Amino acid sequence: MNKIFLLLSASQGLLLSTALLSKVLKADYFRFFLGIIFFTISIEILTYWGLQSDYIITDPLFPFWSLGSYLLLPPAINSVLKHLSQKGYAPSKHDYLMLAPGVAEVLVKLSRFYVSRWFQIELYDTQHPIWVFITQFLPILWMIFILIKNFKRVDFSQKYFLIYALFSLVLLLWVIDFMFPDEIFIIIEIVLIGLLFGFGYLAYTNPSFFDPPKRSKLDLLYEKCDDQVNISAYENYIISDQHFTESGISLKDVAEELSISAKYLSYVINKHYQMNFKNHLNQLRTQKVMEQIEKKRHQKLNLLGIALDAGFNSKSSFNAIFKEQTGFTPTAFLKNMEKKESRNQ
Repeated sequence: MNKIFLLLSASQGLLLSTALLSKVLKADYFRFFLGIIFFTISIEILTYWGLQSDYIITDPLFPFWSLGSYLLLPPAINSVLKHLSQKGYAPSKHDYLMLAPGVAEVLVKLSRFYVSRWFQIELYDTQHPIWVFITQFLPILWMIFILIKNFKRVDFSQKYFLIYALFSLVLLLWVIDFMFPDEIFIIIEIVLIGLLFGFGYLAYTNPSFFDPPKRSKLDLLYEKCDDQVNISAYENYIISDQHFTESGISLKDVAEELSISAKYLSYVINKHYQMNFKNHLNQLRTQKVMEQIEKKRHQKLNLLGIALDAGFNSKSSFNAIFKEQTGFTPTAFLKNMEKKESRNQ
């Protein structure tokens, strides 16, 4: 039953990979590189079938197992992840050049098979440490590098994270297989095959699912700016240094203090907090008032005094903003807190 499952899975994978690889004719490079991944994995599954069924030792006319190369996986996965994170990504000559070691390995293995078959000459020892390092250990190191590199590429969307996690699972099982080559993890194989084929058919039948996140004109305008550095500087100035408590502080004032444009500062605040500068100030000031109430400061200074210290400039605006932020008026919030404290005593 296991042999039949492997053979059916490999056959299905080869059909799927052929369909994906053919997309290169329509300049669909994402599905072309995805096809390389599925072709490599399908050949690996077919090789497992050949070993378990003893087909490989029957002296077949064509060594299908020679068509697979682990060296093809890292550059193909790198291009797929680039597509998912970069709007308008198109592979460069460098991306294609990175496939050369894998193609070279396939050609060398095919040459070895036919030279041995026709001339009874062994071109190289497949168990030689250098060959094992290049074809098995080096691809794992390369794959680890690719995943680390792409982990830092973007803030993960849910879609990107799921696909990144799938490739990480491939790496994990790859390492397990390398460390324990004689063990058979059939349940893991079934799960992985199911996930990969589900992913592949989704890519073929619903191409738009894998479109990279759309980027606005502002995203493109500020793509070279270091958002994380600037939002950290903003937080240090506004939050850590408590400048949000200044009632007259404006976006322009903060931008000038940080030596960036007000337009960019507005953009990065909206991107990071999903709210504008004014709403962020209101949130910080409301939190400040709530903290002061919890510390019983209202017993020494009335609510309006606390509000003015937090940056609010009038009683009416304080009441309106506090209710908008918390759902309670300041007085109702205070009474509700006092009731809870009396119950706990």
